[in-house]
Amino acid sequence: METVVITGGALITEEMNHSGDFLFPVLKLEEANYKDLLGGRGLRYLTEATKMALVAAKMAKENAKVEDLVPERSGVVVATNLSSMSTIVDFDYLTLTEGPRAVGAMQGPNLVLNATAAKLGIHFNITGFNTTISTGRVASLDALEYAYHMIQKQEVDLVIMTGVEEWTPTYKKWLEETNLMSAEQLNQFRQLGGTIILESESHAQARGAKIYGQIVDFSSTFAPALLAGGGVELESRLEYSYLIDDLAKDRDKISTVCVADSYLDTSHQERDTYFRKCFEQAELIAIGDVFGGDLFGSTGVAQVLCSLQKFQGGNELIFCHDEGGNFRGLLLKSSQLAHKGEKL
Repeated sequence: METVVITGGALITEEMNHSGDFLFPVLKLEEANYKDLLGGRGLRYLTEATKMALVAAKMAKENAKVEDLVPERSGVVVATNLSSMSTIVDFDYLTLTEGPRAVGAMQGPNLVLNATAAKLGIHFNITGFNTTISTGRVASLDALEYAYHMIQKQEVDLVIMTGVEEWTPTYKKWLEETNLMSAEQLNQFRQLGGTIILESESHAQARGAKIYGQIVDFSSTFAPALLAGGGVELESRLEYSYLIDDLAKDRDKISTVCVADSYLDTSHQERDTYFRKCFEQAELIAIGDVFGGDLFGSTGVAQVLCSLQKFQGGNELIFCHDEGGNFRGLLLKSSQLAHKGEKL
C-alpha cells in the first residue's frame, strides 16, 4: 500500500481569524478578482462555488509546485452539498414565474451537483477519475478518505481534493421564505473553498516535493439516535469515544485536536471540556472560531490545513459530525514525523 502525503493546499474564504503568516496561501473572498485569476472566457456561466474551487485548486497546485500533471494518473474529488442550489432556485423561479422559455440554456450544466468537479477536471486536464461527494458537514473528510484509498490502491499518483460551499443571497432567501432555516441560523454559515493536493509518497519524493504531512488513518461511526441532537453533551456521545480509541492509541503523542462547529450547537463549553479532558497536552482548535461560523461541507479541508498550520511536533486529530448522526475522525502526522515510521 502506498503512503499518502499532503504536498500543497490553499483557501479562499469569506472570513478568517488568524494572526501572522499562514502555512498555505489564503485569499479573502472580497479580494478575489476572478477575471484576473481565471481569465474572462466563460466566467459568467460558472457558479460562485465553481469559481471558488478553481481559484483554490490553482493556488494549491502552485503551492505544491505541480507543473506537469499526467492526466490518467491524476484525479479530482470535490466535497460539496450546495454548489448547484442557487442555479436550481433561479431556474425554478424563472420557470414558474415567466415560463420555461425564460430559462437560459447555459444554466443547464450548473443544475447538477458534479458541475464543479467536472469543471476542475476539464480545466486541469485530469482524466484519472472525477468524483463528487455530498455527505453533509463530513463531506470533505469523506472526500479525503476517498482520495486516500485511490492513491493507496495505486489507481492514481496525485489527487486534487476540493471542499467548497456557496451561500448566495438567492439561496438564503429561499431557505428563509420556505421556513427551512431561520435568518439567525443562516447567519452562522460562512463560504469557503479549499483544496488539498494529495500524492503517493514515492511520487512526491520523485519530483522533490515539499511534504507537509501524512494521512495516517480514518475512522467513522453513525448514531441515528442523535439526529438533530446538536445540544447533546459530548460526554454522552460514545461515538467520539469510539473514534478516539480507534485513532489515538497513545494520547500523549497528540499535539493538536481540531473540532468542527454546527449551526445547531449554541454552547461549546461541554465539547471543549470533554476534549481537553481526553487530551490534556494537546492544543484544541475550534474551526468555527477561526472562520467565523459553520463551513458545512468544506469544514474538513479547512480543518486539515489549520491543523498542519498549528503543528507542534506531534500528531493531529480531526473530528467532525453532522446533524444526520455521522461522525468522522482523521489522524495526521506532521512532516517531521512522516518519515520516521513512528506508530501511535
